[in-house]
Amino acid sequence: MSDPSFENLYDKTLRFLSFRPRSEKEILDYLKNKTSFAKAADDQKEELSQTFDKILKKLKEYKFIDDLAFAKWFIENRKKGKRLILLELSHKGISKEIIEEAQSLFDLAKKDSDLLEKLIDKKWKIYQRNPEKAYEKMMGFLMRRGFDYDTVKKAIKKRLRVDEKLEE
Repeated sequence: MSDPSFENLYDKTLRFLSFRPRSEKEILDYLKNKTSFAKAADDQKEELSQTFDKILKKLKEYKFIDDLAFAKWFIENRKKGKRLILLELSHKGISKEIIEEAQSLFDLAKKDSDLLEKLIDKKWKIYQRNPEKAYEKMMGFLMRRGFDYDTVKKAIKKRLRVDEKLEE
């Protein structure tokens, strides 16, 4: 493994991994981008593919990439709704089986509920100045954060009832 292109790409990949955990697909996309894989000739693509495989194998051997560990880390640290988190994981190349396994380790409904309450409390101060538009604006804001419609609707109505009781 004394191939200079291998060593160079491997070093760049380690630097890329030093910022945060990555999925295998993210690493492969990074390598393709760094080598202009799309513009390479067919014989070069074959050689580059072999180099990529060696790099991925070495990274897995040293446990620098592990899609299950990445999925757990991603779910735990992402401050978005369940729906958006799962979508982002699939875009990052994580298989459905791994997503389901990682998801089973967390109570995403509880995490969603807690995060939803925090976001409502945070934004409510801004939106309550215009009560007619508050409901609509909160719905849009929270839906873009990956929460499902029914959950958002219930949480906002609950907040509206609490505010009405406080005003009485």
